[in-house]
Amino acid sequence: MRGVDVRFYLNDESLIEKARVKRYIDQEKISEFTFKIGSELVIKPLNKQKKKNRDRRVQILGFDKRNEKDLERVKVKYLDTNRNGFVEIDDLDVLD
Repeated sequence: MRGVDVRFYLNDESLIEKARVKRYIDQEKISEFTFKIGSELVIKPLNKQKKKNRDRRVQILGFDKRNEKDLERVKVKYLDTNRNGFVEIDDLDVLD
């Protein structure tokens, strides 16, 4: 079973400053990383059937604030096309 643990860190103005992500497969940690606005990451979903944006490099632009309880997405800029979009946090991973 796949899983993701995300912890957000707030600054003095109660805005999200950075996030720490731990990715698991069968309760075994496969990666752990911290990112903030401006970080460059790659899209590598744990679900093998998600192929739409796999292996695309992105830069973090901000956090999706449509739902305060469940911040599941981040706003990104795709570095290959310079277009903006949203990506689920659990699909992100560090660059190889």
